[in-house]
Amino acid sequence: MMQIVDVVTEMKNGHYIKCKRIDESAPEPSNIGQNDYGYECGHDLFSHEVVQTSAALAQSYDGGSKLYRKPYEGPLYRPELGYMIYPLSRERNQHHPARKPENTYFVVISPTGEIIDVIAELMHKDFIKCVRTTKVPPIIYSDNNLRFGYSCGIEFFEINHLRQTARLARARYLELSRRLNYPKSYSDVPRPFLHFAIMDLRFNVKYAAVETEKGIKPCEESIRGIETAPPEKDDFICGHNNVEFKNKKLLEVVEVACKALGTRSKRYPANYNGPAFSVHGPYVTMPIRDGKSITGQLLYDLELGYWKVKIPDGLSSPKSIPRASKGPGSDFHVIFDQMRQIVDVVAEMKNGHYIRCKRVDESTPEPSNIDQNDYGYECGHDLFSHEVVKRSADLALSYVGSNKLYLNLYQGPLYWPGNKYFIYPLSRDKNQHNPGKKPENTYFVVISPTREIIDVIAELVHGDFMKCVRTTKVPPNIESDDDLRLGYLCGPEFFEISHMRKTAKLAMARKLQQGKLVFPKLYGDVACPIKHFIVMDSKFNVKYAAVEIQKGKLKPCYETLRGIETAPPETDDFVCQHSNTKFKNKILLSLVDIACSALGSSTRKYPAEYNGPEFNVHGPYVTMPIRYEIGVQGPPTKFRIVMNTECMLAGVIA
Repeated sequence: MMQIVDVVTEMKNGHYIKCKRIDESAPEPSNIGQNDYGYECGHDLFSHEVVQTSAALAQSYDGGSKLYRKPYEGPLYRPELGYMIYPLSRERNQHHPARKPENTYFVVISPTGEIIDVIAELMHKDFIKCVRTTKVPPIIYSDNNLRFGYSCGIEFFEINHLRQTARLARARYLELSRRLNYPKSYSDVPRPFLHFAIMDLRFNVKYAAVETEKGIKPCEESIRGIETAPPEKDDFICGHNNVEFKNKKLLEVVEVACKALGTRSKRYPANYNGPAFSVHGPYVTMPIRDGKSITGQLLYDLELGYWKVKIPDGLSSPKSIPRASKGPGSDFHVIFDQMRQIVDVVAEMKNGHYIRCKRVDESTPEPSNIDQNDYGYECGHDLFSHEVVKRSADLALSYVGSNKLYLNLYQGPLYWPGNKYFIYPLSRDKNQHNPGKKPENTYFVVISPTREIIDVIAELVHGDFMKCVRTTKVPPNIESDDDLRLGYLCGPEFFEISHMRKTAKLAMARKLQQGKLVFPKLYGDVACPIKHFIVMDSKFNVKYAAVEIQKGKLKPCYETLRGIETAPPETDDFVCQHSNTKFKNKILLSLVDIACSALGSSTRKYPAEYNGPEFNVHGPYVTMPIRYEIGVQGPPTKFRIVMNTECMLAGVIA
């Protein structure tokens, strides 16, 4: 038809903005109240509230806002008017230090603070006025307007935004005269950007992707709507160390963290990939400090703003009891906070964790009227109840299994040699005396010849020992065999100890086969491309689980106990509202059985890890494609089942 549609110009952000049609017979209405209109800049709509927020911020001197307020220079307004411009953004915290605000759209302000216009910067530093409009910007969090898109960690990209980006990519690709950085082929190096829209040759959006250390990784498909869970209003108590946090204090920390969101030059807020909370995710974390300001004192954690300084050997005063070992003594360190205040003196234990030295105050001796059954022992971050200590002591004095092999005479400076105290490994595992099983060997119960429990001690890096502190703190209820599982936590992945032992037996059986084996192999050998490993001794006893953090380097996972989750598997049918597709629960359970049998098969692509929103059934989760035919036959559909690693059906995703 070759009809003129519009006259447009390209803005600084690569999108286009329409030039205003001039019709002298239809002047712009002047009877619209200022609060009733917004501004239309190309495909973007800004409400009056958004414009007013940026204008008010420009007039203030909070943070770095004054850095971006500057006089307007150009042909749109006469210089003597003295108009100022300030970046326009929907982000309320754009003035935060180290965060550069958006710089395509600007609000124009008079010397008296009046809002004059909204303008858009063009490719070659010119400006064009945006159009006043009474259109209402869409409310993207409406129940009736769910958003389909892709979740890349804490970032969410709506499909409509991706399609607009794809159209822009197509338009740029057709401009043969311009030397383009993007779009480019998938295999090209995409630095220094983090997120990408992946398209086919016709510029149809396939998915969003994020750049990782191992290359570009597809993001998870997701549907988002309005979340109804209110923010937490209660105080919090950390039961591990009985520390209480007031809600008012926490909200102040949230306010500081909120202003720093998106600030790339800072370490925090940092991504959070742990269990879900009542309030919807995605989540980020921020250290809790003693003051609201960024220079406050951090809670005790060697990795968050604290540093340690070794205490020279000449400054310590060892006890006058002769040492049994002539080897080097353990190193002690002073811990300083960011304010250069001494926080603690610590020593490193055999398991790599730290234990605090006891503060000595002769004016406040340790109370002696506490019944033995009322206290436990605190060893670094670990709390042991009296029941656990007594169970290990009783086991040491019995002759069940091979436990007598580990009942040794204590030799060291903590007690006089004439006392003839014995030590035995302390463990929460009731079956540590089973044949072929070597018990834990960091914590020990000290027993007198008369069968009395004397102390609990921790072995340090160089073979010395340190007394654990008696405490009346109540450990979390982790001793019950009925509802807890001992294992190792590697990020979001939990490996139960019984499963690890079965794997160790399999490794032993494979080692006995006279063939060319890939695994088991020596600890120092290159372990690519598998991520999680079981570390065993030469007799195939499990030592711990480990995760590969970089090529050829393993990091031990954390030993932990996890409660048995009570949420039942899903028993209902599922309907995907996006396409009105229904799935029968019976069919889904049959797919769960197939996926369950394939768990741990490294040669298969599925079941694959799932890192999206939480379901009612506890995680961690994996996914499996739903195919056009039952089972593993037939081409896959766009739908996938989600189940947890205990083979419980959680949901269906598209």
